[in-house]
Amino acid sequence: MTFLYPAILLGLFALPALWYILRVTPPAPKQLAFPPTKLLEGLIPDEQEPSQTPWWILLMRLLALACVIFAFAKPIQPPENQTLSDKNTPVQILIDNGWASAPHWDTIQKQALDILSQAQRQNRTAYLWALASGNKPTGPISAGEAISSLKKLEPQPWEVNYLELAKTIEKPKETLETIWLGHGIKSRGLEGFAATISEQGSLIYFQPEDSQISYILRSNQDSSARNPKVTIESPVPDTHEGAPLKLGIYGKGGKLLDQKQITFTPDKFNQMHVPLGLPPSMTNQITEIRMITPRSAGTVLLRNPNESYKTIGIVGTKGNEEDSPLINAEFYLYRALEPFGNVHIESLDKLLEIEDISVLILPDITGIAPNLLDKLDKWVKNGGTLIRFAGPNMAQANQQTFPLTPTPLRQGGRMMDGSMTWDKPVKLETLPQSSPFYGLEIDEELEIKRQLLAEPSDSLEEKTWATLSDGSPMVTGTTLERGILCMFHITATPEWSDLPLTGLYVQMLKKITQLSTAQMAQTIKQGRYTATQTLNGYGQNQQPDSQPKPVEGEILKNEEPNKDHPPGIYHMNGNYISYNLGNHTTKLIKVKKTFFPSGTNYRIYNTDFEKDFTIYFLVIATLLFLVDWLIMYMMTLTSFTIRKAPIALIIATALTITAQPNPSQAAEDIKLARETYLAYIITGDRQTDKISEAGLKILATILTQRTSVEPEGVKGINLETDTIDFYPFLYWPITDTQATPSSKAIQKLQKYMDHGGTILIDTRDQIYAPNDRQTMLYAPSRNIQKMRQLTAGLTIPALEPIDKDHVLSRSFYLLDNYQGRYTDGTLWVEKDKNNGHDGVSRVIVGSHDWAYAWAYGSNNLDLHLKGGNRQFDMATRAGVNIALYCLTGNYKADQIHLPHILERLGR
Repeated sequence: MTFLYPAILLGLFALPALWYILRVTPPAPKQLAFPPTKLLEGLIPDEQEPSQTPWWILLMRLLALACVIFAFAKPIQPPENQTLSDKNTPVQILIDNGWASAPHWDTIQKQALDILSQAQRQNRTAYLWALASGNKPTGPISAGEAISSLKKLEPQPWEVNYLELAKTIEKPKETLETIWLGHGIKSRGLEGFAATISEQGSLIYFQPEDSQISYILRSNQDSSARNPKVTIESPVPDTHEGAPLKLGIYGKGGKLLDQKQITFTPDKFNQMHVPLGLPPSMTNQITEIRMITPRSAGTVLLRNPNESYKTIGIVGTKGNEEDSPLINAEFYLYRALEPFGNVHIESLDKLLEIEDISVLILPDITGIAPNLLDKLDKWVKNGGTLIRFAGPNMAQANQQTFPLTPTPLRQGGRMMDGSMTWDKPVKLETLPQSSPFYGLEIDEELEIKRQLLAEPSDSLEEKTWATLSDGSPMVTGTTLERGILCMFHITATPEWSDLPLTGLYVQMLKKITQLSTAQMAQTIKQGRYTATQTLNGYGQNQQPDSQPKPVEGEILKNEEPNKDHPPGIYHMNGNYISYNLGNHTTKLIKVKKTFFPSGTNYRIYNTDFEKDFTIYFLVIATLLFLVDWLIMYMMTLTSFTIRKAPIALIIATALTITAQPNPSQAAEDIKLARETYLAYIITGDRQTDKISEAGLKILATILTQRTSVEPEGVKGINLETDTIDFYPFLYWPITDTQATPSSKAIQKLQKYMDHGGTILIDTRDQIYAPNDRQTMLYAPSRNIQKMRQLTAGLTIPALEPIDKDHVLSRSFYLLDNYQGRYTDGTLWVEKDKNNGHDGVSRVIVGSHDWAYAWAYGSNNLDLHLKGGNRQFDMATRAGVNIALYCLTGNYKADQIHLPHILERLGR
């Protein structure tokens, strides 16, 4: 141990003098001879008072004063290996604050603070350079100013560009002592930058242990939209091999779709390919994939909304794709589109009833009933993509002005093979730059034998997406309000061309299904994209600030993320680009000693930083003064028994008394255990808590009237102080002003969930949900973001949207929705029905604002429901089902009740 201000220790020499003063104060009484006192000789008084302060009390007081002196002398314990030398040269600290520094940012900051504190004691000037920020070093400044600047630094979501930094280095006027705090992953130009820095003076390079170096998450190019995979890469597989990892898959609004526990088993490229393994219905909902640990911008993959897994409909007869595969369009279309979407083959009327269908394909369809044509027209204008294929039926039809085609068609059809024609099959010539197919490779052997010609018009050229060698269009396309119309002037089978037998056929259909609902002419052209969502260094989603600049799409395709263009989601006229760090970085390479000039001191981050003992000495001094005060207080009491009793016995008795349970609390716990109470978590927002209490009281009354459950009352729960073990479920309304629960409260909630309790989380935010579907993918409401923050410490099981057969839909009433203040929205329940909790989901999440709807029945609140009493009734039914589900478990899932349920459904 050493002292920063040793001169203060001279105060210790005053302690003996203080001892003497305390011993002689007050002065001894003057002794006089008084003969009558001889009569009192031999008498022993009942109580004796000491003439001087006991020595052990004096010693305790002197120790307390000594501790105060030690504290003001600033005692510290330096680390075993001092980083700085004893020279008086300026200190330069380089900090790699790129994306890979995020997992160990605390360690980097502590190491920098340790170095700057030592420089401050030595009165040395400092330079501070955050390398990822791209600026020149800050300095020369005092070490204290550098400490203030250090605390403001954060990791950035891009990599350090050493090539650019090397150009900005200026030769210093004096020799520098440089400490480089790295993250252990090599970037371009590191060797040259290190060589330039070493010319300024001594160089020490720190990096984390191999086990702490970050991973990166990349898209898997071999995966399909139906069976997506991701790739995890590490620069140090020998250390990371066998390491447990946690992968989170998220949907709209940040909802957790699935969570995977995996063990890192790298291949020869230091990579591991992980299939997500989700059903098609959930694959379509993925918006982002992230590693839960470690956290950084490199361990997040944002999904492009244009590449989401589509629901595709083919108008035809189900089974044709298998019964007569080589002559039916359904076979070729199904095989081509199956990897990129959830494909349905049905009649047109049934396909239009599917809620989330985004692409419809009509192979050689001529007549469409007027009512269906109106529905189809409205569906396209609302954003649907309609793909039509020609064929014999369309060629022979009398009326060639078919509705919902990009351009009018000629009657008949052009035949370019056979004995009755002089024409020969033609080749596919070009894919215009304005076409969504631009850039696809054309098969030189591809021949077109027949086609349905388009009627010439002024706009035909701009609507042509693929052109034959004779200049006639093979594919035309245009927009219809928010939707897309596409026409293949050939059949979907090899009858008129070789296209369905080539990979180009698959790629063309894939491109069309990936098109957004924006105006086609603007979507397919190059343009300037603007960030709508970005990531910070820790991989957290955030709204872009004024820093990201509009950027050409080609730049985003070919360049790495940087200060001007951070990773995130970029948008231009309805078209989105997901700009992920993992897809724009080279192979990860660990930093090695050989990358630095000879003489560089190569170190691992210290685990023993400088320790300050000031607080410990002050605490000891305070405790000694408190003990002294307690002793003095005990000595002033007049009761002989208490004064003479050992202090330890008194303290033990006091502790025993305070440890006894509160009788009133024990009675309350017994009451809660015997009776059923409904409970809500107090948010701190007066109006929200008032509505929660009123709503649960109404629900308790409904339960008493309609079921055998008779709740005794409603309790408001303070997570920090109240017991929660006695309630079947906790209603948790989310507000954006709630305080984050303490670790003690989180442990209490986790124990409650693990032992059979259910938390009903209500984000109450449907009214704030954006209308634009694409925006909603990446703009979670404030309440959803707050819910993530409040539940960050909880181990929440994987959730999924509730299905129609879930026991919650029939625990009392037969329900197909769970209305509250809002009638739409998804209810999320635990994915694993065999969870060991009698089938009861430990977490139920919705956005319906149930308490508001229940409180509508209260006379004390002025609330309004759009659906009035009918909506109130349906909301209370949802509440009754939730309450009985939490109380009875999977009782209604038993098959013995199925005949009765079917009978009620029939009625």
